[in-house]
Amino acid sequence: MNSLPKILALTLHGLYDGLRAAIGLKPHYVLSSAEPDHLALMNAPNQSQGYLGMVSEGMTLDQRVAARFGLFVGLYSPVSALRKLTVPVLMQVGINDVITPAAPAYKAASRYPNVDLKKYDSGHFEPYFEPLFSTVAGDQMAFLANHLGTSGKSGE
Repeated sequence: MNSLPKILALTLHGLYDGLRAAIGLKPHYVLSSAEPDHLALMNAPNQSQGYLGMVSEGMTLDQRVAARFGLFVGLYSPVSALRKLTVPVLMQVGINDVITPAAPAYKAASRYPNVDLKKYDSGHFEPYFEPLFSTVAGDQMAFLANHLGTSGKSGE
């Protein structure tokens, strides 16, 4: 969800980092997350706090990532693997996700009968925290129990 100037800047940083790697130099870094007014791989409004909120209290996080990662991150598409899968798939989608928009997931889920689509009134990071975490994890457990033939209860 970056603007064209930021995509170009990230591409230039990625190429520079790739050249550095090719000649054995240390990585050139960019931020992994930041607010929209800063260059970062992920800089959708108000999303950096959600990302950083997953860091345990007392822990530190190096918010940098090798810039070459930016050359490939936009090519990653888990939806593209669906055509190869014959096993049941649970697709969990935040309907307000601005990092991974929901529309492609909806379209893909409608095309493959092996996909069980669950929608949540959330953004990208809310499923990692309560109160939504329990719901999302419960849906995962129910999906596994249904498709593995177990009750999903511990000890069974």
